[in-house]
Amino acid sequence: MITLYSTGCPNCNILWRRLTNDKIEFTVSNDIDKLVEMGFQNAPILQIDDNFIDYAGAMKLLKVYEDVERATE
Repeated sequence: MITLYSTGCPNCNILWRRLTNDKIEFTVSNDIDKLVEMGFQNAPILQIDDNFIDYAGAMKLLKVYEDVERATE
């Protein structure tokens, strides 16, 4: 299960678009209190199962995903 924790900031919107364009299924949580409760001070945060990834890490992961997808076409 993938969840995008978002505040609607520009980076959140970029990550949302990348996930959508790559046809990756995910849900969005705009609950800022939950982000703070989990100890995060910045958004977006991408949660994949029990792993939390910041914006830079998520963008790197999507780049690898897109490279693999292109290689298998």
